[in-house]
Amino acid sequence: MEEEIRKAMNFNPRLSEYIFATTAPRDQRLQEFVRQKTVDHLNQGLFIVNVVFWDDIELDLAEDNNLDICYKYYKDFFIDVKNFGNTIGKLIAIEIGVGDSPDTHYELIVGKIPMRNQDEDYFGLNYYKGSNYIVNLNEKTFDTFPVPCYPSDLEHVFRFNRDAQIISEWINRINLEDLVYGSEVNYQSTITYEEYIKLGV
Repeated sequence: MEEEIRKAMNFNPRLSEYIFATTAPRDQRLQEFVRQKTVDHLNQGLFIVNVVFWDDIELDLAEDNNLDICYKYYKDFFIDVKNFGNTIGKLIAIEIGVGDSPDTHYELIVGKIPMRNQDEDYFGLNYYKGSNYIVNLNEKTFDTFPVPCYPSDLEHVFRFNRDAQIISEWINRINLEDLVYGSEVNYQSTITYEEYIKLGV
C-alpha cells in the first residue's frame, strides 16, 4: 500500500481520495495504518486514503439500490421467477373512505405473475401468466385484474361497490412494480363526496 500511495502522489489530476478495494476480510492493523496515513495526508494537504474490505463490499451489494449490480455478477444466486413460476406479491394495509377521513381498513396482498414466454400456449397455468392479482385477507376473496383496473374487475374481491371503485382508482394511480418491490406497506386512498354521488352506490 505504501508503494501504491507513493505512485498516487504523482497522479494527474490531483486526487482527493484514494480507495483500496480488496477481497480480503477486514484487517484491524491495515485499518489503523490507513487512518494514520489519512491524518498525515490531511496535515500535508494531500488526499484521503481509504480501504474497503470484502465484508464492506458485501454489505454494499446487499443494498436495494445495488441489486442490479449484484444480479449482473451473481445472477446464479437469484431465483428466476419466470422459470420457477413463482408469483411476486406484497402484503399491505390500506385505509379507504369518502372525504378527508378514511372509514374502512383492508389488509391485501397485491402482486404480479411473471409474463409467459412467447412460445407458450394460453392453456392451463400459462393463461394466468402476465396477470396482476389481489387478495382481500379480510374477506378471504381474490381475483386477477388488468391495468387499467375497473371496479368490475374487483367485484368478486370487495363486498361493496364503493370499495371496489376506490381501490381500482388507487391501483390506476400507483406503479405496481414500485408497490411490489418497494418498502412501503401502509396506504391510504379516498374519493370526494361528488365522486361518491356519481357512483350511485
